[in-house]
Amino acid sequence: MNACLIVAVGLWIPPDAAGAQVMLGRAVVQARRSCDGDTITTIDIRSHPPVYTGLAAEAQRRFAGMAGFSPVTTRPAVIAAYMRLNSGTACTEIDRSESERLLRAQPFIASASIQAIPDGPHRVRLLVDVVDEPRLIAGAALRRGTLGSLSLGSDNLSGRGLAIAGRLRNGFAYRDGFGFSAVKYGMFGRPDFLAVVAERRAIIGERLSIEVAEPFLTDLQRRAYHATTSVQSGYTPLVRPDGKDVSLFVRRTAYDIGWVTRLGPNRRGAIGLVGAVLLGEDVRTGDDLVIVSDTGLARQATNPFRAAYPAFTTTRVAAIGGIRALRFITVNRFDALMAEQDMGIGVQLDLLMGPSLQASAGAADIFVSTDLYAGIGDSTSFWVARALAEARKDRATRGWDGVVANGRLAWYGRASGVRSHKLSIEMSAVQHLAFPVQLSFRDADGGLAGFGASPAVGGQRVVARFEERKLLGTFGGRADFAVGLFATAGRLWAGDVPYGGTTPVRASAGISLLGAYPTGGKRTYRLDIAVPFNPERGGPRVEFRLSASDRTRLLWIEPGDVSRARTGAVPVSLMKW
Repeated sequence: MNACLIVAVGLWIPPDAAGAQVMLGRAVVQARRSCDGDTITTIDIRSHPPVYTGLAAEAQRRFAGMAGFSPVTTRPAVIAAYMRLNSGTACTEIDRSESERLLRAQPFIASASIQAIPDGPHRVRLLVDVVDEPRLIAGAALRRGTLGSLSLGSDNLSGRGLAIAGRLRNGFAYRDGFGFSAVKYGMFGRPDFLAVVAERRAIIGERLSIEVAEPFLTDLQRRAYHATTSVQSGYTPLVRPDGKDVSLFVRRTAYDIGWVTRLGPNRRGAIGLVGAVLLGEDVRTGDDLVIVSDTGLARQATNPFRAAYPAFTTTRVAAIGGIRALRFITVNRFDALMAEQDMGIGVQLDLLMGPSLQASAGAADIFVSTDLYAGIGDSTSFWVARALAEARKDRATRGWDGVVANGRLAWYGRASGVRSHKLSIEMSAVQHLAFPVQLSFRDADGGLAGFGASPAVGGQRVVARFEERKLLGTFGGRADFAVGLFATAGRLWAGDVPYGGTTPVRASAGISLLGAYPTGGKRTYRLDIAVPFNPERGGPRVEFRLSASDRTRLLWIEPGDVSRARTGAVPVSLMKW
């Protein structure tokens, strides 16, 4: 059994750090005053580190010194890249609130406020305060009592908005693996980013991707663009009911370049979006079915899927259209324990559609992809729905292939200042794909608590979850703690995936211990203890799951098995908020 521990800690504590949180809290309250169209004279930007005290502060200081990370808070130039306000221009409330929201959405910023301070008749100066998130990210995994992998990095290296990480993996019977990833936020003084990933996998395979984009983050933008190229290869595991898992080698190459532009006014109200994108992908699945054993690869005598996944190559041009009618409210204690997050009220619908220009045999098609969001509510009760789907209409057979769909309906409720509820139902489906994919209860985000070792797989999955959480308090101004009760239920249907089967409804319940450190941090650490109501034969009677994640930025993290099923040529980073 593998064990994984993920730790996130801050790096540096200046002498005045304890007062920064109090000062920022006051600024946040004052910043709710609206801008009145006065001229901006100057913009003062101040960034503050996470608030650590006592032994934790000393430990972070020493580790920062050993690791060579510079104790610098986020630099003003990085913060300014996400602001829609400039000296010499009029200060409007929509510009101020949207700038504040964009800053809060960055993974390296825990909280942000922008305050307009009178600076003469019809003149104001802006005071911008941000508190950084803990920046050091470290992870390790054990396998049979031996270190299996190790990772180390920073979410905000030297305050430059640069997330960088390195990973090592013990190959045991195979070659050792290593990888590197980097994301630069706020490039060119704009809300653009550049992401690079390079990896040599322990079991034959590699991954290389380069992505550059300016996502459509706010109605105040006129345009957005996205470009990427990627190639990845490796053995895809296929779970079998008998527990003797097998693997197929898959190589996927994809690229895209596209843009969108805004139609309509750049103030409150509905806007339209139009654009175009060039897409390409190539998928190759190996002929040999293998067992990845502790001593090496063991090829199987037969492969029942040899004809199921022929080579697939296509180049497409597609049109992009959308409508967006959203406004945002700031809430807290929804996904995080104490941190603020922004929820969209209204509707956003995006549609991508286009034919293949060049294609291999059987790959000529019309590709369709859509993304729908809808939200309604307030800071005490909020309903949100999200649905993403893609499919290819085969020109020869007129049938639909490459179907990948995922949707979620969720309700957030706050019964009091310390009690909150969350109810959700999530549906996923894959069908007629060009490469092997299975949906299961094992997935960390889309699976079922208590069934992390389940051998059941299928092509459709439904999982419902309910959680009641009670905030225990903030201890000594250092950390937030909460306890939760949860119940989950789910089912799989066979579909057309390898070794797919239909299951009865499986259910579990348990308790969660949750924490955020330092206080007000967006990243939540949680230990889930789940007990299955109807465990599978030979399955565990209790399951412990440790995780750490920031869900305030994405609202909903798409399950990993569904995300891997999507075509690599869909620019998912083009339309965001």
